[in-house]
Amino acid sequence: MDNNFEPQQGDTSFSIPVTFGYKGGRASNVKNKIVTVLVFIGVAIVGTIICLKNDNFELWQKVLYSIICIYGSILVIRFLGLKELYFSDMFEETK
Repeated sequence: MDNNFEPQQGDTSFSIPVTFGYKGGRASNVKNKIVTVLVFIGVAIVGTIICLKNDNFELWQKVLYSIICIYGSILVIRFLGLKELYFSDMFEETK
């Protein structure tokens, strides 16, 4: 079989290479993002429960540490899991 895919003068047809085994692209990227976000949400929930169940903390400490845990998890999800900064820069560049 000829691997030259350039059309030659006088040809009435030409071959196009086709690949059916491709599994990459956006689907795998979306799966990784979903798993990453779910892991960080789980860590936030566990951290918040640990803060609320700790008997050594007073009420204001429980609330404060829970808010810090949730806010920190949101920042990690936004900037590490979903790469918001990268897409924001890309948006500004294309704008």
